Amino acid sequence: MRGSSSRAALIKALATVLAAALVMGGVSCTSPQTSFSELYICSQVDQDFSPISRQAEYDMYAQEIYATIKVNDVPSGGTWRYRWIDQQDGSVLAESSGRYMERDGQLVSGYFANLLKPDVDNNIIALPGTYRVEFYHNQELVGSGSFAIKEPQASILEARIVSRIKADGSPGAKKERFLPGEDIFLSVELDYLLEGLSLKATLYRHQVRLGEAALEISENSYEPAYRVMELSQEILPPGPYKVDLNIGGSHSQSLEFNIIADTNLGEVYQDPEYGLYFDYPDWFTISRKLTDESCLISLTSDFDANIYFGVWAVEADLINPPDRPSFADEVVLKDIEEGFDISLAGKKEDSGLYTYIYEDRDGNDWKLLLSMEDFEGHFYIFLGLADNFYAQAMGEIYEGILGSLRFEAE
Repeated sequence: MRGSSSRAALIKALATVLAAALVMGGVSCTSPQTSFSELYICSQVDQDFSPISRQAEYDMYAQEIYATIKVNDVPSGGTWRYRWIDQQDGSVLAESSGRYMERDGQLVSGYFANLLKPDVDNNIIALPGTYRVEFYHNQELVGSGSFAIKEPQASILEARIVSRIKADGSPGAKKERFLPGEDIFLSVELDYLLEGLSLKATLYRHQVRLGEAALEISENSYEPAYRVMELSQEILPPGPYKVDLNIGGSHSQSLEFNIIADTNLGEVYQDPEYGLYFDYPDWFTISRKLTDESCLISLTSDFDANIYFGVWAVEADLINPPDRPSFADEVVLKDIEEGFDISLAGKKEDSGLYTYIYEDRDGNDWKLLLSMEDFEGHFYIFLGLADNFYAQAMGEIYEGILGSLRFEAE
């Protein structure tokens, strides 16, 4: 249903009578026959109020709509009335009335015009729809015409990616960085709400489409309003994302945001056998694999991300100190290279932290961070591996784990 049951109440349009260019003469015994021309709807009139440009369709922010009719030999004592009627519900948008002239005994001829102007509060001349203008002479309908107010083209005033939404749908502070698991909403401000209008937001990562959120407007409103879409109900892995926003079947704009690694580590791993304790994000899981000579602890994310963490605990008396880098190269890194089918392209060391750059068969870059710690007859190898896309997130998590390390004597 279009609009409300009382559309006229929404608009306080002003209908102003224009003093027509009148030709007056005395009434004789053989007075000419009174007649009326067609009623014209137009956007402009000339100086004698005759129509210049007839027009059947207007924007709702039009500043002037004229209705004009030519009267011929009308007795001056008669009455006239203009009525502007909303054809959707029959309500009267505006009207004005009066007498042609206060003095009797004259004949009136010329164009008699009425001007519709916008509502002074919101500058809208009329809501979208069809309208009829009626002209009455001595309470008798002698002319009518119709026109339409066009449905506006809705557009997006602003779109924000946020984590908090107010009660009216308006956004909290705009954000570009989110933590894994944090609510992510798209708040869209529209200049109009038009029934049947569709909004769609498509989420991408690595240029791969992850999904979409969509809604359809169910009512008309001609004031700015907000609509909200939740971008994902899943925990998104760290990295950059793009959202393509579509309105009415056409692309409107693209927005970007990032998921960053949560360095506030929430879960604790304990291994009393090796006296090892460290924190890790609560959105990761731990798997523990034992070998004859070492303990391998893998932190595997519970989403599909190219990030891998591992911890090796090796008894010190099995390996002489000068051979420890060789052990890392020949055992730990060899497993990584074979498991991920990557090859070493570069290596650097800074304060005990080794950074390895790898390439895979497709030419993609990978980064591996490795560090070693000694404690109570054991040495520990900590590593983190990620493709270039997740390298920053992996680095933040890796630093957080190293910073949380605790050792206790057996």
